Order: sequence, then C-alpha cells, then structure tokens
Amino acid sequence: MKTRLFLLFTFIGFALGAQTYHWRHINAQANVYEQVPGNSTHIFTGDAAGFIKKSTNSGQDWEIVYRGDASSIYDVKFIDANNGFATCADQGLFLTTTDAGQTWKQNIMLDSANNPVTERFHSVEIIDANTLIINGTFNSGKRAFISTDKGASFTELHVPGTAIHVEGDTLLAFGQNGFSFGISLSTDLGQSWTLVKSNPALGSNNFYYNGYKEASIISSKVFFLSSNDLNPDGVFKTTDGGLTFTMLTDPANNFHPNYVNFSSATTGTIAGKISSAGFGFFSTTDAGHTWTPLYSASGYATQLKPPFLNLGNNTILGQRYFHSVISTDGGLTFTDNSDDFNPVGTFSHQNIEVVDNQNLYAYTITGTGTYAKRQAMLSNDGGMNWYNMKDSTGTLLENTFANMQVISKDTVMYTYGNAIRRFVKNGTGSGRTVYSKTGFGSGIAKMVKSGNRLLAFTSSYVYYSSDRGASWQSMYSALNTNDNKDIQFTDFSNIYALQSNQILKSTDTGKTWLDVTNGISLGTSANNGTAGMVVKSASEIVIFGYNGRLYRTTDGGQNWTDLKPTLPQTPVDLRFYDFEFMEFKDNMIGYAGDRTANGGRYILQTLDGGLTWSHFTSGQYMVTPHDMDFADTATGIMMGGSGPNVIRYFSDINYSTDTISANGQPASGVNLAENRNTSVSLYPNPAYHYCTVSGCLVSNAYLISLQGKKISLPEVRNNNIELSGIAPGMYILIIEDEQKQTFTQKLMVQ
Repeated sequence: MKTRLFLLFTFIGFALGAQTYHWRHINAQANVYEQVPGNSTHIFTGDAAGFIKKSTNSGQDWEIVYRGDASSIYDVKFIDANNGFATCADQGLFLTTTDAGQTWKQNIMLDSANNPVTERFHSVEIIDANTLIINGTFNSGKRAFISTDKGASFTELHVPGTAIHVEGDTLLAFGQNGFSFGISLSTDLGQSWTLVKSNPALGSNNFYYNGYKEASIISSKVFFLSSNDLNPDGVFKTTDGGLTFTMLTDPANNFHPNYVNFSSATTGTIAGKISSAGFGFFSTTDAGHTWTPLYSASGYATQLKPPFLNLGNNTILGQRYFHSVISTDGGLTFTDNSDDFNPVGTFSHQNIEVVDNQNLYAYTITGTGTYAKRQAMLSNDGGMNWYNMKDSTGTLLENTFANMQVISKDTVMYTYGNAIRRFVKNGTGSGRTVYSKTGFGSGIAKMVKSGNRLLAFTSSYVYYSSDRGASWQSMYSALNTNDNKDIQFTDFSNIYALQSNQILKSTDTGKTWLDVTNGISLGTSANNGTAGMVVKSASEIVIFGYNGRLYRTTDGGQNWTDLKPTLPQTPVDLRFYDFEFMEFKDNMIGYAGDRTANGGRYILQTLDGGLTWSHFTSGQYMVTPHDMDFADTATGIMMGGSGPNVIRYFSDINYSTDTISANGQPASGVNLAENRNTSVSLYPNPAYHYCTVSGCLVSNAYLISLQGKKISLPEVRNNNIELSGIAPGMYILIIEDEQKQTFTQKLMVQ
C-alpha cells in the first residue's frame, strides 16, 4: 500500500521563484513529512517557507538542516538511510543529500537537450533501492526524470501526469488528458504508457483542473483517490484500474478529505475538514460503506491540517496551525508537540524579545477591553515551537503579564498592577513579586531596560534597578504616564519620553523632565502622529510615525532634522509610509515596518544609521508586521499578525547551485563545482552592469537563473559581458570559447 499526497500550487501562499532570503518564516506550515528508512524516530519535514527540518524524536523537536534558495518545499523522500531528494516550488530546482539529511545540495536539472528545465518538480517517487522518479507538476509539460543509480544520473521520461509506483516495473500516472482527468498505466518504468481512462466522472468533479489530493494504492487495479479543497466531493475507489470509480459514502456533511490511507481494499482511515471550521478522522472496515468516528474538532483552534504521516503502530503525525501533533492510537486522539502561537484578532499590543538564536519571548494582546486576550510565550528553538509561560503553580501568565523585559534566557521581569514580578523558565519561584510599594499610585504603565538597568513608571513614581532587577529603589516622578507613547534610555542620566505633542528628557533617573521638542511637529491625530522612537545613544535619537513622519537628532534633542523630504518617491512614495515600528541590528543597519502599509505591508531598510531608507525585499514577510528585535548583528526576529507569524533573520545564507543533465550520464560531467576551470575567472564578481572574463576567449555566453530560466545575453565583445537589465541575484554563467569548450561560473548580479 502506498499513499501519496498531491499539493496544489494554490495551497502555497508564497511567491514562486528561487532567491536568497535573509528573512524567513520560521514557523511556516509543513507541506510534507517523511520517515527515514530504517529509523522510525527520524522524521524530515519540508515547509512553505523553503526550510527542510529534521526531528530525531518523532516530530517533537526540530532542527533546520536546509535554508537555501528554495521558496517552498513540496516533497522530501529518502531512497535509503543516507540518500534523499527534495522538490520545491522553483523551476528545475531540486535538492539532494548523501549524509542522512544533515546537509542538502541544490541542483538545476538540464533536459536531454541540455537546456534548463522550466517545470517545477512536484514529487519524488521511490521505486527501489536504486531507482527513483522526479515528477513534474500535475498540469506540467508531462516530463519526469528517472534515475537508476540513486541520483548519480538521470534520463528524461514522458509521463502523462504524476507517476506513482505500484509494484515491480508498474507505474500509474494521474494527470490531464485533453479536457478530462486521465489515468495511465506503464509496465516498463515509464518508457511507454497506456491510457486506462479519460474519466469524465472525475472530470466533472473538477479533477481535471485541480488534480487529486491523495492517492492510496493497493494494487494496479485497486486504489483510492481523494478530491481536494477546491473540489470537495469526497473519496473515490476503483477496482478495475480506473475504468470505473465509486464514490465512498461521506462520513459527515460537507466533508473535505485531505488524508486517505487504506491498508487493504476494505480497511482504511480518512480525515478532512467538515464545513469550514470542523475536522474529523474516520475509519472503515467495509470499504467506506460505514464509518467509525475517531478524532473530531469543532473550531479553528482545534482543527488539524495536512500533511499526515502514518508512522506505523497506530502512530500518525500531523499538524495544527504551525506546530506538529501526534496520535498513538490510530487517530482517536492527538497530542500537541507545542502550544499554538497564532493570535487571531486585532492587535492592541505585540512584543518580541530575542535573547540569542534559540531563546525567544513573545507577549501579545488581541482585542480590547473585556474581549482582550493576552498571550505570553517562549521558544527554545529559535521560534519553531512555542510554549505558554507559567508560574510555579502551573498557572498561565496570560492575564497577569505586561511590560515584558528579558533578563536572561531563563528569566523575565514583568509587571502586574503596581508590582514587579519575575518569571523563571524552570518554574521554581516563577511569578514571585520582587518589588512593590503600597500607595505608589496606579499600576505600572511602562517598564524599560537598557543593559543591566531597569526603569518602571507608575502615574506618580519611578522604580529603578541597576543590577538587572535584583534590588530596586523608588522616588517621585513628574512624568505624566497617561500620555506616553514610548520611553527609552541608555543610562539613568539620559532618559527620553515620547508623548503626543512633546519629547521629554530626564537626566536624574526620571525625577524631573525637560522638553526637548524644540519646534518639530509631532502631529496630533492617529493618522498623522508619532508611533515610537529609537534611542541609539545618549545623544542620537530617531523619532518615527505616520505619513512619513521621521526626525533625527545627534545632540540630545537640541536640534532635529526632518528626514521625510529624503524618502524616495518611487516605486512607492514613502513620504506617505507609516513607520509603526523600528529596530536597528547595529549602529548602521536598521528596519522599519508598516502594519497596514497603505495597501502593501512594506519593510524598509537603512544602511546608514537612519539617514536614508529604501524598500527591503530580501524576505518572506507576507504577514502584517508588528514588532522586531535583534540580539546581535546576526540574530533577529520579526512578528506578524496573520499566517506564519514568526520571521527570523539569517545572515549566513550562501548556497551554490549545481547542474545535472538528464542525458543518462553521471552528474560529475556537468556539476558546477567540478566543471569550473580554475584558469577562467570573472571580474568584478559581484557585478553591476558588466563583468569581464579572463582565462579564455569567449565566443558566446548566457545565464541560468536559480528558477531554471535560460537568459540570453548581448553579443560578447572583448570578453566583456553586458549585464544591464539583469535582475539582481545569483546566476550560473555558461561560457563557450572559440574551441567550443564550455565553462561554468557562479555570478552574483547586484
């Protein structure tokens, strides 16, 4: 029995086309789970952000093993314990590993004519210990590629759809045939095909346009096909190889199947959505005439999502929102491997704090008033899994948590009313009050941190600590905390407060305050006012806000520079951009975000300390951004308000891409790294408008993009290659000399 998942392009919410992203969605939904042969606890997953992750404990914890140029991973398969393959949403690009998945190599397939393959590969089909097929997508150009030597070489095949191995040399293919859904059979490993049925019944259920969701193969005659979310008609069974189909009885009204797993012609398990918010697992022993309910859910918070992987022994791995779940009783119950970090609703507050590349803390409030929901969570693995923060009694901190300030990877200070409390990760003493004063006015409105120093303000007093909260002092403060938008400081003699219509500075630990607004207009309305500030040093401050409001001082507020006139007006006029949060990862490089972005949800970047800003596009930030934080120049996290909502900064992405030709010859003949002639070089590289080749006399040259697209270049003159009009990115430059020798070089165009 084989079960194969079919993924629609419409299921993936990310832009197709490979490029190097420095910002990546760290907790994106999984697209596939794969169990390593011979090791039941080692699981790999490929997700919608282009990561491949590895688990050594059946999906409880994950480690990132690939974060290259792939924009979304479609499939991961292992032919043995060491050799694996992965497909992705990028033209001609696939990945290989020879070390049990610890490292992955990028490859672009060249077809039998040595041209880059333009199709996107959908799935990998393992035939035997040496043989595999890399499938194109359901509605592709009907090409697939077969290897009989564990991927050392490939040969091009014509396949009328997606090929699935049945037994021996027998394959089934499901795909488009004319204007119907076609089912074809091959008994010689895809060398020839016989059309079994161009099935109008399935075509009427929209299989032709959208394909199938899953196939569960019992034999070449008996198999099951499920429809998908775009044609929610159910699960179909054939006992004659696809000549005729019978639709199984739906286990519930408005059932949308997304998991089908049969061990025989009569016994199996299916799962899927029920209406829009429900979900259910069901089993049958009579070929789907009757169903036994297993797990059920009645809301989005408990709804499960594909993919699902049967690990054997009644164990099923799946996911809920953005973390994995596991069942050890055949789908009757599921246990979460971590808590949900997927706030739903309108944010009134969101805060992310980064300790290092593994330890993160997050605090959010959704909604307002009596409908407000607080969420205090931590991550120990860089944002992949999240866990609710609790006190020493096991009670959630959600309703008591405010003003989070991280002291160490294990300790957080937070406020509750007019008290300051400490969270400890191991639970001992967690939630204990460390400082509180009776009669000190209302609750603590703001607590901020700089180095080892902490400041906390009530309506009348300031609490301050210079030893990371171990001891505290307090005194009267003249600051009106009811009108504070932001408070930041470098030390107790340089504290700044941003209010609705003024900027205040204190040089005496917050006791007295001086107006340093000095004539700049802060605006008064929500659409025209300020949002926050960044205190970069004792004297350098950046004020940011709505409609391009941007000011900077380098003398502690004595003089301010209006930076709005310097904002670029194309391709979008950033003078009307809403700067809603800002963070610097060092003194020069910073980022700013707009949660609504006047229709675009933009991220901006500065490389000169905030003097000039431009669009920042090297990221998968297709969420509403709300906050970001950096632990150092290499470790940053951005939070979004919908979808995969934790976006991590990676500074060390540097994947090369090789080429493999589907000519039946071992790949070493065209491997980029091995085919590079050390006497041939490029200058400059990275290049802007041109580069010069040395080491050979060039007669012709062209580029191959990481999407697999061949890009023609103008005629080469005097070994100078014209690059004007070439989009920035990494390319493979193919060079042909006068003796028709071919050389390949990696070229970065900027």
